[in-house]
Amino acid sequence: SEAIGLTESGIEAIGAEFGGGICNPGTLTLKDSIATENYARGGAGVFNGAKTTIENSTISGNRTRGFGSAIFNGGIPHVSNILIKGNVAGSGAGISNWAKATIVAVTFDGNRSRITAGGVHNNSIGVMTLDSSTISNNESAMAGGTNNWRRLVVINSTISNNRSNHSAGIESRDVLTLPNSTVTGNAARERGGLVVQLMVHNDGVSMSKTILAGNTAEEGPDCLGIVSPLGHNLIGIDSDCGFIPSQGDTMGTEPQPIDPRSKLGNLAANGGPTATNALLPGSPAINASADGSCPPVDQRGVSRQRGSSCDIGAFER
Repeated sequence: SEAIGLTESGIEAIGAEFGGGICNPGTLTLKDSIATENYARGGAGVFNGAKTTIENSTISGNRTRGFGSAIFNGGIPHVSNILIKGNVAGSGAGISNWAKATIVAVTFDGNRSRITAGGVHNNSIGVMTLDSSTISNNESAMAGGTNNWRRLVVINSTISNNRSNHSAGIESRDVLTLPNSTVTGNAARERGGLVVQLMVHNDGVSMSKTILAGNTAEEGPDCLGIVSPLGHNLIGIDSDCGFIPSQGDTMGTEPQPIDPRSKLGNLAANGGPTATNALLPGSPAINASADGSCPPVDQRGVSRQRGSSCDIGAFER
């Protein structure tokens, strides 16, 4: 496969160690299926070395000591409307991406990694788009929800209720683009508890029309590092982020935080294929985005805009 720099024979050679349930060196379509309780050195559920489409399926309960318990991607997958739940790995229990991946309407829930990335791991050669998806209730020593080492776009998505020692929501070390998303309720024991840890090491992180609030940690609960706000964000505590506010940004500080939890519902099934945090009446995120600047639908597939302007975050009230 050109995508991962392995010849066909090379993939065949590692087939015994990768892909406990499915090892794909060619073209695979997986629909209305379940891959569960498999074990391998990597990619215990599905190892993709070429092209694959996975739709309307569940990948759960798989185990590996290496990368990508549910999915290890070294090719070009299109993954949509699936549940990735309860997988256990060394790193990237939900997915470990080493090539180019498109993820749409996928739930990563309750996965656990021993080292890093309980939900989503985007490797240093990885390019990933995460659209209309939810990363929730995942655990890891570092980056409970997601870590990014190369290029990651998270759009119209929710990252909520993940847990770790360091950086519970998102840890990014390279280019991260975060539009129209909700990152809340993530908890870490120490620094970078909220979403993005170690962003201080890069200058490629930007966010727009996103809720980044209600996360907890001893240091930098909502953000730690350098982030470029591109406007119309709602930031709970910006004290450790070095933000220079753009048009429409609402930012709290440690002495005066903006707490959206009283105006933001718990993660729940609010329609659509993935769980979301609904905006409650009186939320400062309602009608707070720029006119004509949001996606045509929210994470659930509900049309935007429904008021005087679009709402901030992944949910349109």
